[in-house]
Formats: sequence, C-alpha cells, structure tokens
Amino acid sequence: MIREFLRYPGRLRFFAAFAAFICSISVAHAGLDQWTTVGNVGGAVQALAVDPSNGNNVYAGTSNGGVYKSSDSGVTWTASNTGLDYLNIQAITVDPNTSTTIFIGTGGGGVYKSTDGGANWSAINTDLKNLNVYAVRMHPTDSNTLYAATFGSVFKSADGGASWTAVRGSHPNVLNDNAIYDLAIDPSNPTRLYVSTHSSGIFRSASSGTAWTDCAGATQLTNKNIRALAINAAGTTLMAASQGAGVFRGNGVDGGCGAVNWTSTGTTGLTNQTIRTLAMPANDTTRLYAGTNRGLFLSTDSGANWTEVIAGESILSLAIDPTTTTNVYAGTATGVFTSTDGGTTWSVSRTGMSAQRITDVAIVAASPTLAVAGALGGGFLRTSDGGATWEYANTGLDDLDVLAVAVDSQGSALGSLIVYVGTARAGVFSSADGGTTWTQRDVGLSDPNISSLAIHPTDPLVLYAGSMTGVNVSTDGGATWRTPTTGMIDATGVKQSSVEVDAVAIDPSATATLYTSTSASGVFKSTDTATTWAHSSNGLDNLSVYSIAVDPGNPNRLYAGTNGSGVFISDDAGTTWTDSNSGLTDLNVNELLIDPATPTTLYAATEGGGVFKSTDSGASWTAINTDLADLTIGSLAVSTSTTPPTVWAATSGSGIVEIQSTATSPGPANPLPSTPTQSGNDGGGGGCIAFLLLLVPGLHVLRRRQRFADRPGLPAIILSI
Repeated sequence: MIREFLRYPGRLRFFAAFAAFICSISVAHAGLDQWTTVGNVGGAVQALAVDPSNGNNVYAGTSNGGVYKSSDSGVTWTASNTGLDYLNIQAITVDPNTSTTIFIGTGGGGVYKSTDGGANWSAINTDLKNLNVYAVRMHPTDSNTLYAATFGSVFKSADGGASWTAVRGSHPNVLNDNAIYDLAIDPSNPTRLYVSTHSSGIFRSASSGTAWTDCAGATQLTNKNIRALAINAAGTTLMAASQGAGVFRGNGVDGGCGAVNWTSTGTTGLTNQTIRTLAMPANDTTRLYAGTNRGLFLSTDSGANWTEVIAGESILSLAIDPTTTTNVYAGTATGVFTSTDGGTTWSVSRTGMSAQRITDVAIVAASPTLAVAGALGGGFLRTSDGGATWEYANTGLDDLDVLAVAVDSQGSALGSLIVYVGTARAGVFSSADGGTTWTQRDVGLSDPNISSLAIHPTDPLVLYAGSMTGVNVSTDGGATWRTPTTGMIDATGVKQSSVEVDAVAIDPSATATLYTSTSASGVFKSTDTATTWAHSSNGLDNLSVYSIAVDPGNPNRLYAGTNGSGVFISDDAGTTWTDSNSGLTDLNVNELLIDPATPTTLYAATEGGGVFKSTDSGASWTAINTDLADLTIGSLAVSTSTTPPTVWAATSGSGIVEIQSTATSPGPANPLPSTPTQSGNDGGGGGCIAFLLLLVPGLHVLRRRQRFADRPGLPAIILSI
C-alpha cells in the first residue's frame, strides 16, 4: 500500500502504474483500433550522462520510461529502449574511450549495455547478485574495468561487464543492509574508490575495492546518509551530498579519510540542505552544483556561498558537458532543465519525453479543453488546449506528491477553476484560480495521506477525501473537515477502527448516496452523505476493490474492479455482487470506466493484460491491445466528443496512449501481445498506483488503486522527502 511506500521509500518495489491523463480532446492523434502515443509531459529523470566526445548526445534515464536520448543537446528527446526489459533507470555512464558504448544501472534489472549509442540494449548480469544498481562507473582509461554500486555491495567487472565479482572487503559496515548510492573513482589514481551509503557515511578503497576504510569522520560528518559524491580531475577535492546537513568537503589528498576528515562547505544561501545530487566541472574545484528536493543551487566559491538557480523543482540528477563545461543538465521530477551559460539561466526540455508518474486527472465538463492532473513527485499539471501542452503549477503546494485531484466540473476558464489536490503527507490543498496558487486545507483531517478525492457534482464546496482512516467530509471547500464516521465493518461484522479507502463514487441520481472501494474490506455504502456507512459486499467477501463505478443511466447497477478476482457487478445498488469475467484474461483490474454516453460500454485497465472493452454491460470482454507496447495500465478516461469515442490510457512507463475502438463484444478475447518493444515489462512483479476523476455530466467517479511490494532501494527521489 502507499503508506508502506511512504514509510519506507527505500523498500519500494519499482513497477508503478499511474493515473489516466486526458491528453487531447482532438482526435488528431488517436488511431482507429490501434494505440498511439500522445503528450509530452516529461518524467522523473533519475540519471543523466553526456557523450564525452560529442556533447550533442545526451542520455536521460527515467524512473518508469527507460532511456531517452537527445542528439541536439537536450532540445528534443527520443525513447531508446529496444531490448530493455526494466524501465527504472538509476545510473548511466558513457565509455570515455568508445562513446557509442553505454552502460545503465536499473532498479531491479541489473546492468544493461549498448554498443550502438543506445539503439539496442543487452543485460550483462552474470554473477551480479544484486540487480538493484544505483551507480555504474568506468575506469577512466581501461574500458574493461567497471564498478556497480548496489544494495549492500560493490561489484567489479574486468571484462567490460561480461561477468561481475563482489568487492566488499572485510569491513562489516559495507555489508550491513546499506544502500550504496554512489561510487566515485579518483581520476588521478583509479585504484582509489569512494562509496556513499544510506546510513554509514563514506568508505574508501585504495586497492580497487579489495579492502575498504571508513571515512565517515564520526564527529565531522554529522549526517551519514550520503546520496552523491563529486570529485575533481586532480583527485584532491571530494564533495559529499548529505540528506539534511548540506554539502561536505573531504580534506586532504585522500579525500577525507585522513586526520583532517570533513568540513561543511557552508550554508549561506543554501535554504535546502537535503542534497540529492552534486556536479563539479572536472577542471574547476570552486564551482559546484547541488540539487535538492525543492531546487538547484550553485556555488562559485567552493560552497561558501550559494545561489538558487532553479526554484521549486525536485532535482534528481546532474550532468556537465565535458566538451564545454558551460552546458549543464539538471534532471528533475518533471523533465530536463538545460543551461548553456554555466547555470545562470535555464530552459525546460520535455519535447518527445513522456514518462511522468501521473496519479490523477480531471477533465472539465463545461469546457473540455481544460484538464488538470497530479503527479507523484511532480506536483500539479494543467492544460488549456486539450492536452496539447501542459504546465506545472506548484506555487504554494508544499508536497509535490499529489495523489488525487478534483475540479469543479462547471468551470469554463482555467484561471477561475476551483481545484483540490490530495497529497501524500500534507493533506488537501485548494486553489480558486486553476492551480496558479495553492492553500493548505487540513484542519480536522484524520490522515494527511489523501488517497482519493470526490467533489459534489453541483456544489464545489462539498468534498470527500478518502484516506487510510476512511472518508473525510468537508462542506466549506476544505477549510474544515469532519472525521471518518461510524459503520465501517468488515465482512465478518467486525467494526474497523480504520478502513483504507481507495475510491469514492457518488450516485449521480441521489448525491447523498456514496460508495467506497477499500483495500481488503470490499465496498461500503452511505445514504446520508457519509454520516454512517454499511458494509455492502455480499459476494465480494473481503476482496481488495480498487475501482467502483455507478451506471449513470441505472444507479442500481454498480461495477467493481478487484485485485486478482476481476470484475464484479451489482444490480441491486450494492446489496449483492456477482463476478463477470468472460474474456477477461487478466483479473487484476486497476480501473473500470463507463462510457457516459453509452453506459453499456465499459473499459477495464489491467495490471499486465492491457485494456479490455465490453459493449454488453460487462457480460463479456474483448482485449483491445493493438500496438499497445506497455500492457500495465493504471487507469483510463474517455471522450465522447468523437465517433467512435476516444479512450486514453496511462501506462506504467510509455506515457499516455489513446485509441478509437470499434471492437464489440461478446467475442473471443484477443491473446495477449508479445513482449513489448517500446517500453517492455518490469518483469519483477510489483504493483502500481492510479487514480481517475472523470468529470462529465451525470457521472462522478473517483477511484484510487495502490499496491506496492517491497524492493530494497528505490531512490528516495520518487517522493519529495
């Protein structure tokens, strides 16, 4: 569940699926009976590298969309994932001797190698015991010698990655459940290595990894959660990025392992001391870039003074063009920022990149060219042209992990829309100007982790917020909240002190009637505006229900999407339920969507089987997966302004795709396509997180689906911590 993710970000199993995204009202991009990709919303760029022999070539590794390559210094990007089965890219290194050879480290898939400039990839994991790789570094003059930093160990290859050997030495702290976040090689003495760890500071090896020395400096390195290292060409200056105490400099020729140890570079102007990444020009020890979770800072005097050069953005990675040190790249939670003047001015670069973790989306019924969305780590997005272009708008939004979005469906202008967002740690925020400015609204909230939101169809001041403790209700635009109320019991009749609500659905014909889908507790129903609740799950037992939808033409008919048991239907307003899975070959249903214009048509988003369609009210299902490269779908949305309707799907790493489907049911379910060629399959299991708010006349449904399995060491960059 998302709470486990938030408590233990270093233990998350990568493989998230996201919320659907209304990308365009136009049908210009939609394919008839085939999926096409739309939208340039950027993505979380966790790794960057510049070709040392041709600065025009830049590589970006994203958290879910794999590798993107730019051949024009970051102006435009193209996905480059052929042969890549794992899309969580945590490290990139380019061979300085043969720049068409590239290595990447993945979250769960180990190390991959390309010998043709990223066009094709092959896994090289022989004897690599831990496949969660945070850093890959190459010997500056010997292309056969590589190091991979993983959870708990460093691995070395002497044959260009064909095989690996652990080089942990005998120091116990290197092995004590530590994520080794970064590895630096002294360019003046490549037998000297440094590693940074999650909780034990920094270690040095003077023997290419065969033995290690603790360089923590017990009293001087005051924060031992070190996320990144930077070293100059002479090997005389080693910088360390800490998670809470700013930047430290290692003193002495041995990089801080001698008698002098470490000193703080200073905090003047450094308003955020949670440092995630560092970069230093190889030939300039006085110039230093420090990326934090809410901005990029530049020092031109070895860290004594700092200037914020990118504000508000979560900085995940940095790279400097070695051919001209004035070209600097910053990977953020929303894309790549580029500077051609050494960091003085910056421009955003997202063209061609669509790998964002979208969590929720809403289209405005009164003006369908207006849409808003939330992103995990990226905050709030909005569009006024039907999704052709998107803008991030986060002023006043203190938590950039937006998990849910709700918008007044009657609005007609972006600047006057009433919008609400639910966040991972800071509760609810509201905006009366379409997201230009935000105000926190958490008075009375029982839980600041808001998993879902639903707004009243005619009164935008009435709001429902689903959380781990049930449903919170506000009647004053979120200014105050009524805490969860009575009646939430499980299938055995036991009252629950807290019920995790994944989605809220409002009966469009009687707005005092609400339904909630919950994790492990089925469905609950209220007929008195969420004052009291009754268990409404006969036939569902204690299943985890991730999606619930009310038929706008027949409010007695409900649909529920479950984890592992497929689709259930109720024809008596939730009193009893029956499964209906004919043709549905994947029973992990993340989202159910009703076509509001033709309620007998439904769509189901699944975790590994792509998208299914029913034209007979859910009696039978047909897969509609032609050209759908990524079969992990988080959620769906439909526009009925086209004929056939245009369906949008949010994938696990291929951005937003859309289709105009003419398929009908009943009929044989299409077999699942072969292994995706564009973005691949996570292959390591996991889960996803997704939400949907489709604001169309007569239909008000919000669902949230959240399920994660632990995996050591997903970088904390995913969350704004």
